[in-house]
Amino acid sequence: MVKVFILLLALCPLLRAVNLPIVVDPATPLTGTYAVEWNTAADFESWTISGVTGATVSGGILSGTSNNTTPRVIRSNFSGPDLDLGFNDYLELRIRVPSTHTGDIRISYGTTATTGFSTARVLSIPDALVPTDGNFHTYRIDVGPEPWWRANLRDLRIEPSATSGQAFSIDYLRVGDLPGDVYLPNTEWNSDNELSSKHFRFIWDANRASQGVTTTTARGALRNAEEAWQVYVKVMGYREPAESTYSPNGNKYKTNFLCIYDGFWMNSTGGGFAFFNIDPSGLQVDPPSWIIPHELMHVFQHHNNNGNYSGQWETHANYGRERWLRHYQVFYPNRSNIEALAVRDAHFMMSSGRNYYLTWPFQYYIDDNPDNLPDLSD
Repeated sequence: MVKVFILLLALCPLLRAVNLPIVVDPATPLTGTYAVEWNTAADFESWTISGVTGATVSGGILSGTSNNTTPRVIRSNFSGPDLDLGFNDYLELRIRVPSTHTGDIRISYGTTATTGFSTARVLSIPDALVPTDGNFHTYRIDVGPEPWWRANLRDLRIEPSATSGQAFSIDYLRVGDLPGDVYLPNTEWNSDNELSSKHFRFIWDANRASQGVTTTTARGALRNAEEAWQVYVKVMGYREPAESTYSPNGNKYKTNFLCIYDGFWMNSTGGGFAFFNIDPSGLQVDPPSWIIPHELMHVFQHHNNNGNYSGQWETHANYGRERWLRHYQVFYPNRSNIEALAVRDAHFMMSSGRNYYLTWPFQYYIDDNPDNLPDLSD
């Protein structure tokens, strides 16, 4: 039976814990971009061992026994997969530990943006989730919502136990995508230049190219859009904006992200797909422009309720942006899109004039429920 658990990952004091789902023994393997299989006898494939006795590679398995409380299987400074464009958002480990196993199984990682290992970047499979039958089991972690999961994967460290004297065998570690999780190009829009990520097509014309928009611009915009997508789909639970609202055919399509026209806005096509446009002034990458999460939430509104948000269109888009800011506050601490005008005009009706951009704190209050009122929050 496939079991789904939630991994509670405390990233750092500034960031509220992130819930990363773990699936135990998924029915089908990942479509892997990076994998270590240890399929050649005695070949550790550049992985090093510490705190382990009797380490061997045989029959496609790396095995050993812990001789202290921090046994480690480590690979550092390798050329790993690209994590910026929405792909490679799952990590899968197949491992066997004894029925008497104690302690969490831990996987630490580093990237080209944050090299080496840190307590801020640890994925833990709690001991309580490990079956006690002594057999091989596969653990799939959805790392897409993990804030540090960006740039290129560079370092990995597996700690199979927290107890000395425990045997373990590792079959493989893979990083990749869910099988069949394919998004097709939506060709309702085309222009001179294009760069695609898993869920988006960034499209710009020759005029924007002459103004300095390049593939580097496109890559940064796509990374920031993909990170907002992770929050809206996997954290907030919105339906993906991947199918036509008029005539869905079972396929998923990428959202068109235009840099052709002036201004920042969202619209929809006759085919039932939302798209959005942001001109170069709204495409700052690091720190990112707050315009992308706002306009992208409008895209989600179209695909989740046909845009019927009863006068709360802009309020809700800013609320979504605030959730994105909270999720990534490890990078952007103490940031908020609250404005003094919202406090000054709080006596107005929520959808009154310009005020409708500013009244998102009410929605945030309902969602966060700091007073623990009954029947509120997510």
